[in-house]
Formats: sequence, C-alpha cells, structure tokens
Amino acid sequence: MDLDDALALHAAILAAGPSTRFGSPRTLARLDGGLVLHRAVANAGCVAGHSVSVVLGAHAREVAPALRLSSASVVLNRDWAEGLASSIRAAVRGAPPRCEGLLLLRVTRLVADTTV
Repeated sequence: MDLDDALALHAAILAAGPSTRFGSPRTLARLDGGLVLHRAVANAGCVAGHSVSVVLGAHAREVAPALRLSSASVVLNRDWAEGLASSIRAAVRGAPPRCEGLLLLRVTRLVADTTV
C-alpha cells in the first residue's frame, strides 16, 4: 500500500460517550490482557494503515494518555453530550483533507472468550 492508498481511507473510532451504563470509560477496560482502545486502534490500522483517529469527549483526559504511544491521532468532541451525531461530525472534520472514505468504528460490547 502506498501513501496515496493510505490516505484514501481513514478510520475514526468513536469514543466520546460517557459510558454511563458501563460505569467507566469502556475503551480503558482490559480484555485478553490489553486495553480495548489499543485493540480497536490496531484493528482500524489493519484496514486504514496509519490513517486512524480516535474521537474523545466525556473522558478525554483519562483516555488520551493511553494513546501516547499510538499512531492514532486524537480528535476532541467538545459537544459529546449531544450524542453520537456530534462524534460523527467531529470525525468528519478531523479526517485528512485528501481522505476519500471514512470508516466509523465504535466499541459497543465487551465480551471475553471464556471457553476452555
């Protein structure tokens, strides 16, 4: 994949919500030994290369440090309380100018495989 291909598709992980039902930032939960956020960024990178951003909002101060060693960029959604549409708008605004497609990803459920 060359640079032009990498810029054609951008992946944005929507992680700005308050996670009220979960009780804490869902992206900072541990699953199979790692953070859910790191797995989401890695999976997005498999599709979009290094063209990945994470939209943060309610828990931005807690979650942003977990992205320090990541190649993903951070997009801040100050209007996170307005709901998912505000995060989508922030993802569109934060996409690279030459982006031809935007893949939106969201962590909705956490299920660990407990089969032996």
